[in-house]
Amino acid sequence: MDIDIKKITNYDAYSEAKLKHEAKLKNPYVKTKLETIYGLSGPSKSSVMKKILQEYLSDKKGMAVKWTAWRKYIYITLPNGKEYKGVVKSSFLWGDNGENGMRWQQIRTNEEYGIIIFVAIFPKGVKFRYASLEDFKIDDHRQIQHGKETSMIHGSLDDFEFMKTLDEL
Repeated sequence: MDIDIKKITNYDAYSEAKLKHEAKLKNPYVKTKLETIYGLSGPSKSSVMKKILQEYLSDKKGMAVKWTAWRKYIYITLPNGKEYKGVVKSSFLWGDNGENGMRWQQIRTNEEYGIIIFVAIFPKGVKFRYASLEDFKIDDHRQIQHGKETSMIHGSLDDFEFMKTLDEL
């Protein structure tokens, strides 16, 4: 044997691998059905969550959904004919065991849309909320990101009084 098992555990590479493995064990999505989505790249996660939102709105809520090119904006038509133009932002839990809440990022406040749909992905399911762009702009939790026209929020759904359930659309 070139390297004995007792010696390999003293290697820096082994220590790095062990830290990564331990961090993965703290991931609240490990061994859940949503681990499949969690493991995707950021753009792929976003795409899947937008499709899930569309299916939910169409099938469960009877709303018509259309997208612009590249799924930048969503157009929602309620059963009563009322229409909304918005953006969709998704987040998984952050931090060890999800202790740091959610983080919705890259919310551009200088673009022409009326609502933001927040997709909160938990280990046991998904919750949807929305806010008007105007209500979002005045919230104290909003943090500037990449210049004054782009924002983020970080916390739990209960932290943001401006968020409403989709039933309130």
